[in-house]
Amino acid sequence: MTKRRKQWQDYRVTRPSITIIGLQADVCYRGPRHACRNAILKASPTNIGYCWIEIGRAAVENECWPLQPNETIAMPITRTDQINVLFDVEDDRLFVLFDNW
Repeated sequence: MTKRRKQWQDYRVTRPSITIIGLQADVCYRGPRHACRNAILKASPTNIGYCWIEIGRAAVENECWPLQPNETIAMPITRTDQINVLFDVEDDRLFVLFDNW
């Protein structure tokens, strides 16, 4: 009897990703446009301040989801350009992994 590998779910497949970099503090940045179904948003572990996340409208400090450095959230969205990010400190980063499955 041989073991069968699940062909419908291959974990070696890489997911597309985006890095949003805050070139200036207190400026709202929007992700580029890609179709997707789910997204994982991760604040870089080297960040100094918070990343403020809003979906579908401009991010405003203290009115959005705050991500501390190295913190992660996952959410269903239809396009990556719905992600709006406000960085407390310049040169902080947000990593976005998304899929179309």
